[in-house]
Amino acid sequence: MIPAHFLLSLAAVESPAVVTALFPVGELALALFLVALSMALIVAEIFLASMGLLAVGALASAVAAIVLAFGVSAAAGWGFLVLVPLMTALTVAWGFKRLQSSTLVPKAAITADAGYHLASERIGIAPGAVGILVTEAVPTGRARFTGSAGTDELDVTVSGAAGRKGDQVRLLRIEGPTITVAVVTG
Repeated sequence: MIPAHFLLSLAAVESPAVVTALFPVGELALALFLVALSMALIVAEIFLASMGLLAVGALASAVAAIVLAFGVSAAAGWGFLVLVPLMTALTVAWGFKRLQSSTLVPKAAITADAGYHLASERIGIAPGAVGILVTEAVPTGRARFTGSAGTDELDVTVSGAAGRKGDQVRLLRIEGPTITVAVVTG
């Protein structure tokens, strides 16, 4: 019995095309390796910040795998052309699902109030409350309000004419961090 490696070496000496024709498995194995490499690079891109360099490597590896498969046969090429995008989509979906369950990603969510309007709520003022400007307000300044729960100075925006220090103001509205007042005349 003649060993297989001897036959391969003899065929390689005679014609490399004979080896390729008799054994296309080597090119398909390389194409499969390149697909696996491409998927590994995609997973690495999801978990590491490479600014897209790993994704470019994954794309190059996937394209090389498809080209090699087409070199073996049209059926293999078309199979890889369908297989590679499908595996890429599954790999990306798995990677993002894994990333969501990872302890490396912070899971904290802001469930309470962010706090930018708490000062007005803390002292218990609402639209209609009256206060005194403690600074000039052209158009922004600070006003002192006394509410049901205490007294405090708040940043305000004057609607209409500018206000001078000591002017009485009426609270018009509270929109997020903006407290809009109007100078009380008369």
